[in-house]
Amino acid sequence: MKGMLASEQTQEMQECLICKQEKGYGIQVLHYFICESCEQELVNTDTKEEAYNEYVHRLRKVRDSLFQNRRPIH
Repeated sequence: MKGMLASEQTQEMQECLICKQEKGYGIQVLHYFICESCEQELVNTDTKEEAYNEYVHRLRKVRDSLFQNRRPIH
């Protein structure tokens, strides 16, 4: 497994989790793709900005995916 976060250029276009546009360069977070421009917006957005809440809402898919794949600890 590559890891949870990998920056990569891909031959095929992927739909960005944030902007929903097809792009070829960005990061993979688990099995979700975030394009380079949205990654920069995420990093530079202040928590008080309206856009921040939308980013958090869309990124919940990543969080939910982590908890669905979690194995119980005995």
